[in-house]
Amino acid sequence: MLNFESVPTWFGWVSCAGIAAFALCIAVGLVIVVRTRSAAVRIVMSDLIFYGMVGVFLVWSVFADVSIVFEVAVLAALLGGLSTVSLARMLSRGRR
Repeated sequence: MLNFESVPTWFGWVSCAGIAAFALCIAVGLVIVVRTRSAAVRIVMSDLIFYGMVGVFLVWSVFADVSIVFEVAVLAALLGGLSTVSLARMLSRGRR
């Protein structure tokens, strides 16, 4: 459950604008993934969508009373970097 009462209204509005910006980026990324045929563009857009979802989660976690935020953020950072490297490796067909 979100608790907006304890947060100043300007901060709530800026956070909602941030979530909306992340959601717009995710939606544009999904449209590009569906419309393109290039593997390189799909790889870059998958990273954009992943980091956008992480951003939405982190902004949302400011208002939610959850205790696992730090662990999720660290895990997302580790897996995000690993997925970027592995997808780049797939794109280059294993060449170094």
